[in-house]
Amino acid sequence: DDPAFTKGSLQVIHAPHFIKNGRVNEFIEEILEDANGSLSQEPGCLRFDVLQNIEDPKEIYLYEVYTNSDAFEYHKTTPHIAKWLEATKDMYDDSMLEANGDVKNFQRRIRSIGKNVFPPDNWKWRSL
Repeated sequence: DDPAFTKGSLQVIHAPHFIKNGRVNEFIEEILEDANGSLSQEPGCLRFDVLQNIEDPKEIYLYEVYTNSDAFEYHKTTPHIAKWLEATKDMYDDSMLEANGDVKNFQRRIRSIGKNVFPPDNWKWRSL
């Protein structure tokens, strides 16, 4: 019955990030700031997980859950994500980019945005 869930299913994002050698710790510091900002300043951000591949630490995966697509669109306009985008723009492993070398197009191509299947949207989700 929470009004945040009235505009459709949860917006779930799975976004892989491939980072240059020597920049991983710096990238993690920056993404943790963005994750904390998202969870503490965005009521529509229910989850923001940062995962690191144990076999290849340069692979970082973000798993984010928003109450709906409007909440995710709002997330993309926040100061903390703008800061993160600027701070990390030169940290990506260029060998993983498409021929045009455009990080934004690459990120759009590899991320997955989906609807929630389980648990139900009105599960006991909560922000910090």
